[in-house]
Amino acid sequence: MSILSWNCHRLGHRRAILALKDLVRVHKLIILFLCETWYDVRKANEVCSMIGYDGGFVVKNEGRCGGIAFFGRELFDC
Repeated sequence: MSILSWNCHRLGHRRAILALKDLVRVHKLIILFLCETWYDVRKANEVCSMIGYDGGFVVKNEGRCGGIAFFGRELFDC
């Protein structure tokens, strides 16, 4: 099982999302944990779909607290 945990600090740039998508593909990651996403739930679910995961669990950012996202394959419903 391959897992990646990444402190992405505002993973909002399209290039960063594409780089993350490549990491997921190359390393065949089953689980991806992102911290400091600064995402709302809608945006996190968009990223989940963009990088090819089936679903996940998101804790939205609150003020300057960054938020977290946990994505997985065949584990969750979006």
